[in-house]
Amino acid sequence: MSIKTWTKTVREAKLSRPVALVGSPGFRSVGLIAVNYLIEKLPCSPFLEIYSRSFPVEYALAPSYVATPGLPGSGGVALKDGVPELPRVEFHSWQDKIVVVRGYQADFEGQYQVAEIVADHLQQLGTRRVVVLAAHGKGGEGVQCCATDRRILKKMRVYGVETGYEGPFFGLSGLILGMIMLRGIEGLALFGLTTPMPEDPESPDLASAKTLLEKVSEILDLPLDLSGLEPRAEKRRQSDLSKLGLSV
Repeated sequence: MSIKTWTKTVREAKLSRPVALVGSPGFRSVGLIAVNYLIEKLPCSPFLEIYSRSFPVEYALAPSYVATPGLPGSGGVALKDGVPELPRVEFHSWQDKIVVVRGYQADFEGQYQVAEIVADHLQQLGTRRVVVLAAHGKGGEGVQCCATDRRILKKMRVYGVETGYEGPFFGLSGLILGMIMLRGIEGLALFGLTTPMPEDPESPDLASAKTLLEKVSEILDLPLDLSGLEPRAEKRRQSDLSKLGLSV
């Protein structure tokens, strides 16, 4: 059976050459926390949803962003507040200039198809730049980047953001970055620095997400109040230190 992926239009969005911010479940959940906060606090409104037979409700292996052939996970729905929800990718918009894409990791067979459909929609919307929000595990604090054009890398130095990580960028967000590059759309990935948690690779790092959002707000001049993340980030930091056997 061929993979089937389809879309649902929630409303018509009026956009003017928007910038798209993309984040998915992934390493220390930094990108997902960032897009969730953007959707809540800007605030954004949904306008498009993508569904796929390749979206498991439960993954065969952890973490979710490392898809493995032959282990597609389990189909089903997630129950939230007593209501069933199908796994999906969501497109949200703020005013006419920002699109926020909340991703969902597909299984190995479907990941490319989903990424292509996301990239196609971004192109159809007239997106002028895609900013992928993610993380890597070099430890420490701060934000690093990669981009589809060296001119973008040069611009990022003005904001104190340099390259650093070299290696694979797993999952849907990495594939979307590659797909939009093939379509001639400018792409930038911003990585919040974080510390790996081997026993739970997707354990949320709220402090890294906050640092990442501070840099996104600076670069894009977004009116984003991050005070709501501060107490949660500190509480989570103390929990992580405890798990690592370090003093709080």
